[in-house]
Amino acid sequence: MRGVKTITLHHTATPRSFKRSTEYPTFNVVKNGRPGLPGPLAQLGLGRTGVVYVFAAGVANHAGKSRSSTMTNSYAIGIEAEGAMEDWPKAQYDAYLKLVRALLDEFDLSESRALRHAETCSPPGRKSDASFNGDTFRKRLKLTKTGGRPPAPKPTNPTPAPRKGILDMSFKTSDRRTAKQPLPPNRETTLKTRAKNTWSFLTSTKRGETFMVNTHLTINGLREGQVVEVWLRLGEYNSKTKKGATRYDYKRVTVHGRAGGGDVHAELTQFDKCNIGPKMGGDMRLYVVAKNVSGGGDVAVTDIKWTELTD
Repeated sequence: MRGVKTITLHHTATPRSFKRSTEYPTFNVVKNGRPGLPGPLAQLGLGRTGVVYVFAAGVANHAGKSRSSTMTNSYAIGIEAEGAMEDWPKAQYDAYLKLVRALLDEFDLSESRALRHAETCSPPGRKSDASFNGDTFRKRLKLTKTGGRPPAPKPTNPTPAPRKGILDMSFKTSDRRTAKQPLPPNRETTLKTRAKNTWSFLTSTKRGETFMVNTHLTINGLREGQVVEVWLRLGEYNSKTKKGATRYDYKRVTVHGRAGGGDVHAELTQFDKCNIGPKMGGDMRLYVVAKNVSGGGDVAVTDIKWTELTD
């Protein structure tokens, strides 16, 4: 970096429902980047309980197009705080203040140099993060400098904004199907994924689209020593001819049974950019496929829930 002149305040915009019990579910994305945007995507991360994560000591790819050269990657430290468009947990908000205060003191910067990404981007307002009032945050920063206790943040109740996903990826769709779907021995089964119909695909995609799909499955009847494989499949489908074709299978996840055959769980998370189009004139679709490798038993998927984000 050429020198630190700005502290840029981000939020990951992770949906509230995404790995709710996890402290910092976007860790790998911020560290390694996503298709079309190499990591690290910030120097620092801030978890839901106020834990600070260090990703980079030099330049990080977080600023994007900025309204001033002093706000670009070469001059700005970025903080990606885990959160969405909702009220901030007090522990996390207080930790955000302390972290920014320490950085301002270290680099001899005034509170005016702590700016939300919405304030540094070009044009201003192109981004929505971080989802709190910047002027209020800077006033509270001044109190931390003088030794005062910053007042607890009041609920912001922001105007509903388009749902956003990880690092400004947009929420596209989600659903859940709670119904028994048997897994016959040694046969691939394309799972139904919808609550109100019998569709057997997650979502459609297109050439050039970057997507992230998170899928959680519950499998019942899989006993100790038995194995099921689950994976995502990119295929094409022509609704007129009712024909489809597999184009690509993603990495398989192996699920092992347990004594008594009780519920076991599997999670599939896939980031990718669709670089192919349909050959048959239809569209590209993502499917969830399962295979009862060991055979035998009354093995079935009993619950499947999923969320898709796109760029």
